[in-house]
Amino acid sequence: NYYGVTHPSEPNYVAAISGSNWGVNDDQPTNTYNHLNLVDEFEAHHLSWAAYMESMPSAGFTGAQYPANAALYVNKHNPFVLFDDIRNDAGRLQHVKPYTQFAADMSSNKLPNFVWITPNQCHDMHGGVGVVDTTGADGTPCPFGSTKDDANDAALKHKADDFVRGAVTTIEASPAWKGGSAAIFILTDENDFTGNAATDGWESAAGCCDSPILPPGFQF
Repeated sequence: NYYGVTHPSEPNYVAAISGSNWGVNDDQPTNTYNHLNLVDEFEAHHLSWAAYMESMPSAGFTGAQYPANAALYVNKHNPFVLFDDIRNDAGRLQHVKPYTQFAADMSSNKLPNFVWITPNQCHDMHGGVGVVDTTGADGTPCPFGSTKDDANDAALKHKADDFVRGAVTTIEASPAWKGGSAAIFILTDENDFTGNAATDGWESAAGCCDSPILPPGFQF
Protein backbone atom coordinates (compact mmCIF):
# COMPACT_ATOMS: atom_id res chain seq x y z
CA ASN A 1 0.00 0.00 0.00
CA TYR A 2 2.90 2.32 -0.82
CA TYR A 3 2.24 5.59 -2.68
CA GLY A 4 4.39 8.30 -4.18
CA VAL A 5 4.79 11.51 -2.22
CA THR A 6 5.28 14.15 -4.94
CA HIS A 7 6.67 14.77 -8.41
CA PRO A 8 9.20 14.50 -10.04
CA SER A 9 11.38 11.41 -9.59
CA GLU A 10 14.17 12.18 -7.14
CA PRO A 11 12.06 13.03 -4.07
CA ASN A 12 10.13 9.78 -4.48
CA TYR A 13 13.35 7.76 -4.54
CA VAL A 14 14.63 9.63 -1.50
CA ALA A 15 11.36 9.04 0.37
CA ALA A 16 11.47 5.33 -0.48
CA ILE A 17 14.62 4.82 1.62
CA SER A 18 14.14 7.52 4.27
CA GLY A 19 10.41 8.07 4.76
CA SER A 20 10.25 11.66 3.49
CA ASN A 21 11.18 13.90 0.57
CA TRP A 22 12.56 16.41 3.12
CA GLY A 23 10.98 19.44 1.51
CA VAL A 24 12.47 18.81 -1.93
CA ASN A 25 10.37 18.67 -5.11
CA ASP A 26 12.99 18.71 -7.86
CA ASP A 27 15.55 16.53 -9.62
CA GLN A 28 18.64 18.63 -8.99
CA PRO A 29 21.69 16.34 -9.18
CA THR A 30 23.46 18.40 -6.51
CA ASN A 31 20.84 17.68 -3.83
CA THR A 32 22.16 15.77 -0.83
CA TYR A 33 20.42 14.63 2.34
CA ASN A 34 21.54 14.24 5.93
CA HIS A 35 18.84 12.03 7.42
CA LEU A 36 18.32 8.55 8.82
CA ASN A 37 17.84 6.05 6.01
CA LEU A 38 17.38 2.34 5.41
CA VAL A 39 21.12 1.70 5.25
CA ASP A 40 21.52 3.13 8.78
CA GLU A 41 18.73 0.89 10.04
CA PHE A 42 19.97 -2.23 8.24
CA GLU A 43 23.48 -1.87 9.60
CA ALA A 44 22.24 -1.08 13.11
CA HIS A 45 20.44 -4.44 13.01
CA HIS A 46 23.35 -6.32 11.37
CA LEU A 47 21.48 -6.79 8.09
CA SER A 48 23.29 -6.74 4.75
CA TRP A 49 22.28 -4.70 1.70
CA ALA A 50 23.21 -3.91 -1.89
CA ALA A 51 21.89 -1.56 -4.58
CA TYR A 52 22.31 -2.24 -8.31
CA MET A 53 22.16 0.63 -10.80
CA GLU A 54 21.88 -0.15 -14.50
CA SER A 55 24.46 1.67 -16.66
CA MET A 56 26.38 3.03 -13.65
CA PRO A 57 30.05 2.73 -14.69
CA SER A 58 31.58 1.49 -11.43
CA ALA A 59 30.77 0.64 -7.82
CA GLY A 60 30.42 3.75 -5.69
CA PHE A 61 30.20 6.14 -8.67
CA THR A 62 28.98 9.53 -7.38
CA GLY A 63 28.75 11.47 -10.64
CA ALA A 64 25.46 13.03 -11.69
CA GLN A 65 25.08 10.92 -14.83
CA TYR A 66 26.77 8.48 -17.18
CA PRO A 67 27.77 8.77 -19.94
CA ALA A 68 28.43 12.50 -19.64
CA ASN A 69 26.61 13.25 -22.90
CA ALA A 70 23.76 10.74 -22.72
CA ALA A 71 22.22 10.54 -19.19
CA LEU A 72 21.58 6.81 -19.34
CA TYR A 73 22.39 6.45 -15.64
CA VAL A 74 21.32 9.41 -13.46
CA ASN A 75 21.83 9.95 -9.74
CA LYS A 76 18.26 11.22 -9.28
CA HIS A 77 17.24 7.54 -9.53
CA ASN A 78 19.95 6.38 -7.11
CA PRO A 79 18.93 7.62 -3.67
CA PHE A 80 21.84 5.89 -1.92
CA VAL A 81 24.50 8.24 -3.28
CA LEU A 82 22.38 11.26 -2.30
CA PHE A 83 22.66 10.60 1.45
CA ASP A 84 25.73 12.12 3.08
CA ASP A 85 26.44 9.19 5.38
CA ILE A 86 26.57 6.83 2.39
CA ARG A 87 28.29 8.98 -0.26
CA ASN A 88 31.01 9.96 2.22
CA ASP A 89 31.69 6.39 3.35
CA ALA A 90 33.92 4.43 0.96
CA GLY A 91 32.88 1.11 2.47
CA ARG A 92 29.19 1.79 2.07
CA LEU A 93 29.66 3.03 -1.49
CA GLN A 94 31.02 -0.38 -2.49
CA HIS A 95 27.53 -1.75 -1.84
CA VAL A 96 26.15 0.49 -4.63
CA LYS A 97 27.08 -1.48 -7.73
CA PRO A 98 26.58 -1.59 -11.49
CA TYR A 99 23.70 -3.84 -12.51
CA THR A 100 26.17 -5.90 -14.55
CA GLN A 101 27.19 -7.54 -11.25
CA PHE A 102 23.64 -8.50 -10.33
CA ALA A 103 23.33 -11.92 -11.97
CA ALA A 104 26.64 -13.14 -10.54
CA ASP A 105 25.76 -11.93 -7.07
CA MET A 106 22.31 -13.51 -7.27
CA SER A 107 23.79 -16.90 -8.14
CA SER A 108 26.12 -16.80 -5.14
CA ASN A 109 25.29 -17.96 -1.65
CA LYS A 110 26.15 -14.55 -0.20
CA LEU A 111 23.03 -12.62 -1.19
CA PRO A 112 22.30 -9.54 0.96
CA ASN A 113 19.18 -9.32 3.10
CA PHE A 114 18.01 -6.35 1.02
CA VAL A 115 18.55 -5.71 -2.70
CA TRP A 116 17.53 -2.57 -4.60
CA ILE A 117 17.53 -2.34 -8.42
CA THR A 118 17.17 0.80 -10.57
CA PRO A 119 16.90 0.46 -14.39
CA ASN A 120 18.49 3.00 -16.68
CA GLN A 121 16.46 5.73 -18.37
CA CYS A 122 15.67 3.58 -21.40
CA HIS A 123 14.41 0.70 -19.27
CA ASP A 124 12.42 2.77 -16.75
CA MET A 125 10.13 4.35 -19.42
CA HIS A 126 11.75 7.78 -19.09
CA GLY A 127 13.42 7.80 -22.51
CA GLY A 128 15.17 10.61 -24.30
CA VAL A 129 18.53 8.89 -24.76
CA GLY A 130 20.35 8.44 -28.08
CA VAL A 131 22.57 5.54 -29.09
CA VAL A 132 25.12 4.55 -26.46
CA ASP A 133 25.63 0.80 -26.95
CA THR A 134 25.31 0.03 -30.65
CA THR A 135 24.06 -3.49 -29.82
CA GLY A 136 21.01 -2.00 -28.09
CA ALA A 137 21.61 -4.07 -24.95
CA ASP A 138 21.23 -0.94 -22.83
CA GLY A 139 17.92 -0.06 -24.50
CA THR A 140 19.35 2.77 -26.58
CA PRO A 141 18.19 4.58 -28.55
CA CYS A 142 14.98 5.32 -26.66
CA PRO A 143 13.29 8.55 -27.81
CA PHE A 144 10.70 10.25 -25.63
CA GLY A 145 7.09 9.33 -26.28
CA SER A 146 5.26 12.49 -27.35
CA THR A 147 1.73 11.18 -26.75
CA LYS A 148 0.35 8.24 -24.82
CA ASP A 149 0.91 4.94 -26.64
CA ASP A 150 2.53 6.48 -29.70
CA ALA A 151 5.30 4.36 -31.22
CA ASN A 152 8.02 5.76 -28.93
CA ASP A 153 5.88 5.50 -25.81
CA ALA A 154 4.89 1.92 -26.65
CA ALA A 155 8.55 1.04 -27.24
CA LEU A 156 9.55 2.43 -23.84
CA LYS A 157 6.89 0.33 -22.11
CA HIS A 158 8.01 -2.76 -24.00
CA LYS A 159 11.65 -2.19 -23.00
CA ALA A 160 10.61 -1.70 -19.38
CA ASP A 161 8.62 -4.92 -19.41
CA ASP A 162 11.60 -6.80 -20.83
CA PHE A 163 13.91 -5.40 -18.14
CA VAL A 164 11.56 -6.33 -15.31
CA ARG A 165 11.06 -9.80 -16.78
CA GLY A 166 14.83 -10.30 -16.96
CA ALA A 167 15.39 -9.14 -13.40
CA VAL A 168 12.59 -11.27 -11.99
CA THR A 169 13.76 -14.32 -13.94
CA THR A 170 17.28 -13.84 -12.55
CA ILE A 171 15.94 -13.55 -9.01
CA GLU A 172 13.72 -16.61 -9.36
CA ALA A 173 16.69 -18.67 -10.53
CA SER A 174 18.70 -17.77 -7.43
CA PRO A 175 19.30 -20.02 -4.42
CA ALA A 176 17.70 -17.43 -2.12
CA TRP A 177 14.45 -17.45 -4.07
CA LYS A 178 14.36 -21.22 -4.33
CA GLY A 179 14.87 -21.38 -0.59
CA GLY A 180 11.52 -19.67 -0.13
CA SER A 181 12.81 -16.78 1.97
CA ALA A 182 12.66 -13.91 -0.52
CA ALA A 183 10.04 -11.43 -1.76
CA ILE A 184 9.97 -9.13 -4.80
CA PHE A 185 8.49 -5.62 -4.74
CA ILE A 186 8.09 -3.68 -7.99
CA LEU A 187 7.57 0.09 -7.66
CA THR A 188 6.96 2.78 -10.27
CA ASP A 189 7.38 6.40 -9.34
CA GLU A 190 5.14 8.12 -11.91
CA ASN A 191 2.58 7.47 -14.62
CA ASP A 192 2.12 8.97 -18.09
CA PHE A 193 2.42 12.72 -18.56
CA THR A 194 -0.58 13.64 -20.70
CA GLY A 195 -1.04 17.36 -20.02
CA ASN A 196 -4.24 16.78 -18.02
CA ALA A 197 -4.64 20.08 -16.16
CA ALA A 198 -6.89 18.51 -13.51
CA THR A 199 -4.02 16.32 -12.32
CA ASP A 200 -1.18 18.77 -12.93
CA GLY A 201 -0.36 17.19 -16.28
CA TRP A 202 -0.31 13.55 -15.22
CA GLU A 203 -2.74 10.98 -16.53
CA SER A 204 -3.89 10.11 -13.02
CA ALA A 205 -3.21 11.26 -9.49
CA ALA A 206 -4.66 8.07 -7.96
CA GLY A 207 -1.32 6.82 -6.65
CA CYS A 208 0.17 10.20 -5.82
CA CYS A 209 0.26 12.59 -3.94
CA ASP A 210 -0.61 14.67 -0.90
CA SER A 211 2.72 16.28 -0.24
CA PRO A 212 2.44 18.55 2.80
CA ILE A 213 5.16 21.04 1.85
CA LEU A 214 3.61 22.23 -1.44
CA PRO A 215 1.80 25.60 -1.60
CA PRO A 216 -1.96 25.55 -0.87
CA GLY A 217 -3.94 24.76 -4.00
CA PHE A 218 -0.99 23.27 -5.85
CA GLN A 219 -2.30 20.38 -7.98
CA PHE A 220 -0.83 17.00 -7.12
